[in-house]
Amino acid sequence: MRYRKERLEELLKERLGDAILKDFLHDKGIITILSVQLDGKNENARIHIAVFPDEIKKEILGALNHKAGSFAHQLLKEIRIAKIPHLEFV
Repeated sequence: MRYRKERLEELLKERLGDAILKDFLHDKGIITILSVQLDGKNENARIHIAVFPDEIKKEILGALNHKAGSFAHQLLKEIRIAKIPHLEFV
């Protein structure tokens, strides 16, 4: 069971990275996904990011969390899973 969770976390990290690169145009800095952590029931995903320069991290987090629904919709089309977890960028 744990192996499945780790695979899903890694898949979400990869696909979210692609989605951010493709659909989230931000020319002020660089965004890196550090990790994705799923809760016990795979209902919530916390996406840990790093932003350079650090001064714009709050602005980027706000924008990413605002677009979390569209990222989830895109993931639902790409990943065969019953329910995409609620995404929260931190």
